[in-house]
Amino acid sequence: MKNRILTLLLSVPVLAGLSQNTDGNTPGVQKEILAKVSGMQELIPLAYRYLNNWNQTIIYENVEVVAKQNGEIISSGNKGSQFNKQQKALLANADVGSEITFNIRFRHIPLAGEKSQEAPETHTIDLKIAAAPAYEAEYPGGYEKLAAYINDRLKEKLANPWSQVKMPEARLLFIIDENGKATNIVITKSSSNPTIDKLLIDAINNMEKWQPAQNSRGEKVKEEIRVNLPLNTGGC
Repeated sequence: MKNRILTLLLSVPVLAGLSQNTDGNTPGVQKEILAKVSGMQELIPLAYRYLNNWNQTIIYENVEVVAKQNGEIISSGNKGSQFNKQQKALLANADVGSEITFNIRFRHIPLAGEKSQEAPETHTIDLKIAAAPAYEAEYPGGYEKLAAYINDRLKEKLANPWSQVKMPEARLLFIIDENGKATNIVITKSSSNPTIDKLLIDAINNMEKWQPAQNSRGEKVKEEIRVNLPLNTGGC
């Protein structure tokens, strides 16, 4: 299950799109599944299927897991591809919706007929996944309604919303709690316009309650939401 991507075309020239997640390419794996994964060789086929054969071509030297628990960033490293007890606990208890980073140090296995080097070159790569709930939080009426709501808030609050205003990207992070309320709203990348930043925070803070996320047992859980806002100029 891929972590959600939200792309909404709005009718107002000041806000042309809305997409969830920092790059839109972070795959999601349910927390219940993460809690049972024993190592990278088991995780790769679940999250990165196009890297399925990668496990047969490399030797894992070290894997560091970086995850968020109760809003705190925690990391743990281990030699080889298998997760140690602390790493498994990090995966099992990662905040729902948050990104987990795997910092991997590895070397390639020599191909057939290829001369083995005395000191094989070591490489590094960072892979990310999202700790996904069984059922994700949903805004009432869907993302089109969310886009319309933000659209209306900007039109209402801006003095001259139809003027040509150059606005760069903005990124927001917030949590939808067990009651569907948006909390812990943070702008992780400013629009460089304090007025726009404040309007965005106010809009998220005052929007309708969401249908909260649920785990596989039907229990309501918090979910971290990351949203990209490409703030562009121009007509419809």
